[in-house]
Amino acid sequence: MRVLFVAAWLVLAAQSAQAGLEFVIETRSFEFTTPRIERSTILAEGISLKMESKDAQTGAPDTMIYRGDTRQMMVVDHQQRSYMIIDKQFADQMVGQLQQMAGQMKGLLDSVPPEQRALIDQMTKNQPQQNGQLARPQVGVRSTGQQAQVYGYPCQLFVVTSDRRKVRDVWVTNWNNIKGSRNLETTFSSMSDFTSELLSAFPVQAQNQAPMHDNAFATISKMGGFPVASREYRPDGSIESESALRSATYRQISQQEFQQPAGYQQDSPLGGLSSGMGGGTASGGMFGQGRRQ
Repeated sequence: MRVLFVAAWLVLAAQSAQAGLEFVIETRSFEFTTPRIERSTILAEGISLKMESKDAQTGAPDTMIYRGDTRQMMVVDHQQRSYMIIDKQFADQMVGQLQQMAGQMKGLLDSVPPEQRALIDQMTKNQPQQNGQLARPQVGVRSTGQQAQVYGYPCQLFVVTSDRRKVRDVWVTNWNNIKGSRNLETTFSSMSDFTSELLSAFPVQAQNQAPMHDNAFATISKMGGFPVASREYRPDGSIESESALRSATYRQISQQEFQQPAGYQQDSPLGGLSSGMGGGTASGGMFGQGRRQ
């Protein structure tokens, strides 16, 4: 009986844990007087991904879980012991609220005195337009051809631009240089498709306010490798943040890692609208999520 029990336990363990990749990324942000450091632990297996970031100063965690099988992203609030689901339904609801806000804004603008209205028009006239509406920035990815050893990995330097303005440098190593990272091609591809699906629900002029408005997973796919280090730039060219790969481990990952935490309650999507607009630290760092182009 004991042998049968152990055998059954081993079968269940094999079903609930699959080989995946755990990697740790350290991000140094220069938004404050003293640079703030965050460490992110990322688990990837199949088409599921979990990012958990902790501020080195406060220790406060932020968690994001992506499930490719359900086409959903979960943003976890540990302080409130709650979580919010971001999916196509959420995007549709968010679009409805944005349209309502746009209608209210138009009513306010109609009542603005002519001289103030002229000032508003002057402020917006230089923004890119598409069919008379604000256009989504054009994101480009190119290799500089520069090569170097970065944190022990042979890398090539890529530049990411938005409307021809440099927003990110990324040192990329071949997938084969990190054991298990080949599996991430599938993970990143699934996340890129998911992000594109969300963005497609928004009008062009509202896409910069959408969740994950910067589809960094699509740019990573174009680079054809794993990001080892990156640097984010502000519009004035100053450095906003720097990220570095600190470790990468190929190991068994339990599927429980990609479930909502036990005892947590689900939040209403519209109630968590502001927190789902790409501002959380769990979606930042190496992959450039949650930043303004």
